[in-house]
Amino acid sequence: MEGSRSSSTYQSTNRPLLSTLYEPLSKQLISVLGDLSLAKGMQQVGALPTLRLRALLIFGRTMARTGAVQLGVLCLIVNFVTLVVALSWAEVSFLVPATALHFVLATLGAKWLLHEHISRVRWCGTILVGLGVALLTLP
Repeated sequence: MEGSRSSSTYQSTNRPLLSTLYEPLSKQLISVLGDLSLAKGMQQVGALPTLRLRALLIFGRTMARTGAVQLGVLCLIVNFVTLVVALSWAEVSFLVPATALHFVLATLGAKWLLHEHISRVRWCGTILVGLGVALLTLP
C-alpha cells in the first residue's frame, strides 16, 4: 500500500533511548512555555468586552501586537510541528500519554511564574497525572 510505513521504519526501538525520551520532553517544555506565555499575554490584553465585530477586531489587533501572545502562538506552532514529526517515529500509545506531563509542568509554571493560586484538589489531580505518566514509563 502506497504511503504506508514499513514496520522497521516506524518502530521507536530503532531510535536511541535518549532521543526517544528527549523529544517528548522538549515538546512538553515548548508547549508549557506557549501556554504560560499566552496566559501572561492575555492578562496583559484583558477581557473581551463584547462580542460585537468592532470589539473583536480591536481585541484581535491588540492580541497580535502583544509580545507574550506572539511568543505563545509561536511555541504552540512549534509544539504542533514537533508532534507531527514525533508521530512519524514513535507509537501513539507511547507519545500521547507521555504528553500528559504537560499538565504537571503547566500547573507548576502557573504557580511559580504566574503566581496563580492552586487549590488542594488541583494539586491532588496534578500529582495523580504525574503518577500516571510515571506508570507509563515502566516496562
